[in-house]
Amino acid sequence: MIKKILCVLCAAALLLSFSGCGTGSAAIKYKNTVLTANEYQFYLSRYKAQILSTYNSGQDNRSFWTKTMDEEGTTTIADFFSEIVKDNIKINAICLALFDEYGLSLSNDVYASIESEVKQLIDEYGSRAEFNLAAAQFGVNAQILKGIYEKDAKIKAAYAYLYGDNGIDKVTDDERESYYNDNFLHIKTIFINTAYNILTDEDGNYIFDDSGYAKTEAKTEEEIKNAKDRADSLEEMLKSGSDFEDLILTYSEDPAAADYPDGFYFTKQTNYYGNVIEISEGLEEGQWGRAESEYGVHFVLRLPLEEKAYEEEKYYEFFDSFEDMIINNKFDEMIDERMKDVWIDEEVISGISLLDVPQNQEM
Repeated sequence: MIKKILCVLCAAALLLSFSGCGTGSAAIKYKNTVLTANEYQFYLSRYKAQILSTYNSGQDNRSFWTKTMDEEGTTTIADFFSEIVKDNIKINAICLALFDEYGLSLSNDVYASIESEVKQLIDEYGSRAEFNLAAAQFGVNAQILKGIYEKDAKIKAAYAYLYGDNGIDKVTDDERESYYNDNFLHIKTIFINTAYNILTDEDGNYIFDDSGYAKTEAKTEEEIKNAKDRADSLEEMLKSGSDFEDLILTYSEDPAAADYPDGFYFTKQTNYYGNVIEISEGLEEGQWGRAESEYGVHFVLRLPLEEKAYEEEKYYEFFDSFEDMIINNKFDEMIDERMKDVWIDEEVISGISLLDVPQNQEM
């Protein structure tokens, strides 16, 4: 009994120390929606885990967070993501307000599922006191966590009400066509590799590492010179009027060129090799240009957009998230209109740092 009481007291102390201003302090407000300091901390710990999983193999080390991202050396990774996370938590508040605006409600089944989920977590820790002690590092206890899970369900419900299969603002055919024409590029490329050789075994088969990637080695200086000379020769041929598409199969060192004989589709925002997208966007249909990347030289031919290419099975890989792109664009426009009206107490959240909050992979 003494041990359980101590656990509860420790958990309460941790809640106060981590949240900075106690469980009830309002961190963010939008209309009638309030997110407390503890809820803010919890969301921060969740986003931290997602960031680390994506960009640092799940490892939480200060050297990652303190790396600078600009030439002036003033913006660290922690600074950069802190602003993004703050905006995402503001968006949570907006979605919760939309849930109320639209007069939505959660079913009894959803509430029962949340109750069961929290109970299961408590059972895994052995007792509510032990669970609260573990949860305190993320700014919550069982009761606060239950409320957050209910908020999560409301956020999903509001989003589905807008953009789901029967959503009031679901994507229309006109929006698909407009987004496609405004944002996509259709290109073919000829790639000359000036950087590396792919390693093969004695039978000429690629050698792969444990992660499934083909092993490579850097080209020698002589090999680099020869590759650059090939690129220059190819450029002269193109300038002389040689057919771009005829040269792809003969000269391109990109194996994907054979897999996509009708070309590639990318958005103008795609993070592709070097300045390929930038060069492509500056071309007229039927024109070619030369782009560079750390891997070599990329000759690019801009092609006209095919009618409804986003519905073609052969281009599936380029449009597998097409619908989501449009929804995200609509969602962003709606959020931008409301973001200015979100109030945030900078003093309350000043003691809740992305650097210091543990990453939350558990809840």
